[in-house]
Amino acid sequence: VIVLGAIAAIPMPVLKQTGFVDFAWVKAGVLLIVMALLGWFYFHLKEQRLVIFAAAMLMLRIGFDWFIIPPRYDDFQVHKIGALKAAEVTGDAPLHIFKDSETEHATSFYITLGKMQLLKHKYEGFNSTDFYYLDPRLLPDSAYHTVYDFNLFRHDQPLKIARLKPSTADDLNKK
Repeated sequence: VIVLGAIAAIPMPVLKQTGFVDFAWVKAGVLLIVMALLGWFYFHLKEQRLVIFAAAMLMLRIGFDWFIIPPRYDDFQVHKIGALKAAEVTGDAPLHIFKDSETEHATSFYITLGKMQLLKHKYEGFNSTDFYYLDPRLLPDSAYHTVYDFNLFRHDQPLKIARLKPSTADDLNKK
């Protein structure tokens, strides 16, 4: 693990995904040198291996914070704004997750935060006045009125905030 951590530091400044990080070369150099020193200590101070291993794990976590979190943060901001907008367009009206529509934690968190209402799956008792967080693969386009389209984080499938048509709600409630 220590050797892999040292090797992983080398390409970080030149990778497209992580090269834009502030002081990428300095951070990669620090990570490489510290991991190399910890590796040397690990093989020469056998009675201290557990402490050295813990220090290496801490250094790997610092490297993760330096190189992995910034790109994820930038990528996610678009999705955060979309989720908050999805909450905003529904106003005070109830919003439910339609049956087993695809979701992920961050999007549902920001919708819940924006609405100040817990987002729950709904499998029965459908109506045409509530809003639904809807995966369009579950119903044909003709079954609902789209209010807002948005994407999940790291998914290319757009989801919808929609209202069911009265005939669709009736058909779903008969099943």
